[in-house]
Amino acid sequence: AAFASLLSLAGAQPESVEGGFAYQLPNGRIEVMSPTAAADRYGIAATGKGIEAGSVVFAVGDLEATARRFRDGGVSFQESPTVLRVTPGPGQGVDFVFVEAGQ
Repeated sequence: AAFASLLSLAGAQPESVEGGFAYQLPNGRIEVMSPTAAADRYGIAATGKGIEAGSVVFAVGDLEATARRFRDGGVSFQESPTVLRVTPGPGQGVDFVFVEAGQ
């Protein structure tokens, strides 16, 4: 509830999405979803510790080109047909998830 109140101060109104809700902001989008929805959509397992930041999701123009850049740069990542996932490194704290824009 406190999180929703904070976002409403920014003028954001919630929109229903599968498994949760989303806020469209001027420079990005915040989605809040159940652990089951996050696992189904992005392959992210919850820790069971209450509200948590599970991931930062980036929409990219070309998922395969992003995967090539990761490989070329030596970035370790997990790949599925619709998602690239970089697991947390030291100081990162959350997964970085990459999806094709419009997905």
